[in-house]
Amino acid sequence: KAPPENISRLINLYSQGHLSDALEKAQALAQQYPEGLDLELLVGVSVDTGQLDKTIIAFKRILTFQPDNADAYYNMGIVFQKQGKHDEEIASFEKSLIL
Repeated sequence: KAPPENISRLINLYSQGHLSDALEKAQALAQQYPEGLDLELLVGVSVDTGQLDKTIIAFKRILTFQPDNADAYYNMGIVFQKQGKHDEEIASFEKSLIL
């Protein structure tokens, strides 16, 4: 699980409007701590920066380590929805519901 101080720094970057830096740190944390990143924060940062493809990659990495993570599938569905990828959105939401 990501140390609380790392999450706090990430939230501070996001809150101060340093969105690109926040996304970069969030992606690094997702790789380093695939089991302990605030997934909703990752979605929020990616939506605000418009870097949705990178968020999908981060979620897929998390799911490599946690294939039964319903929250990751749900949040990935939100990102697919923002991208207009409705087939992938539905599949992600369905997988989340099944889990």
